[in-house]
Amino acid sequence: MHHLFHRSCCILAALSLSGCAAVDLKEPRADDYSERNTTKRQEIAKERATTIADNETYFTNRLKCLGSSEQINNLALRVSVSPIYDKTGKVFPSGSTAISDMTINSLSYVQGLRVVETPLSGDIAESRVNLLSQNYVFLGKGMKDNIVGVANKISHLPFGVLFPSQLHIAGALVQYDEGTETLSPTIGVDVDAFSANRSVETISVGLHLRLINSGDGEILTNKKQGKRGSVLLTNKFYKIKLDSSLFRLINSKQYGLDYSVTVEDPKHYVIQEMVEKGVAELLAVLPNDGNCGG
Repeated sequence: MHHLFHRSCCILAALSLSGCAAVDLKEPRADDYSERNTTKRQEIAKERATTIADNETYFTNRLKCLGSSEQINNLALRVSVSPIYDKTGKVFPSGSTAISDMTINSLSYVQGLRVVETPLSGDIAESRVNLLSQNYVFLGKGMKDNIVGVANKISHLPFGVLFPSQLHIAGALVQYDEGTETLSPTIGVDVDAFSANRSVETISVGLHLRLINSGDGEILTNKKQGKRGSVLLTNKFYKIKLDSSLFRLINSKQYGLDYSVTVEDPKHYVIQEMVEKGVAELLAVLPNDGNCGG
């Protein structure tokens, strides 16, 4: 009798669940968009929004300072950016122009410059710039009337010509070395049922940036100040990892506890720091008030 009752309860429970599964989506959708849940979602969104911040670095204020330079403002220079790739293929995927975007953003802090938006693939089909505008004086009227026919030819012109600017920045991520010239010890402890291991990993990266005269393709220099428009910056990612474990055999039963923690530098932020420092170093070649360091 007991088994029959138990079996009946199982059947009723299964039927009840199947009935719930057959209900349409009106009820959960109505609940999801109820006033109670709407208020709850707004509260969650508000909490999430507090973690959004301007992604500035230590060098951002130096760029802003250069933007306030009267001499740079008087020059009213137009600056564009070439595709800047990770030639090591270790930090960014092949074809990524994330470093170019970082460079454009860095230039935008310098209010005295006129930053020209450029298609970073090298294909003008991705550009939203109006090539028929009178600003693009290098295109004669006949070429503008036949813009589709000449599109493939002009897509291979230098960025400073295709998107008229006096200067443009080019470069690449050229170094990615695992390891370091300094000690990065790995320490291990193994005592009785306890073991632990601490390791330090180091990765060195190198970024090359150049400030180029779009008119003749030459790298800018300022002999008077002893500065040149080419920088090769290096930086390091650090990664510290701690692993530990405890194993015990108690009354013929096995008990284990594993603990692991990793602390490391955010790679993309490290690259952004290098880009902002590099752009500030390049712009120091231009006439400026000299009050922004560097």
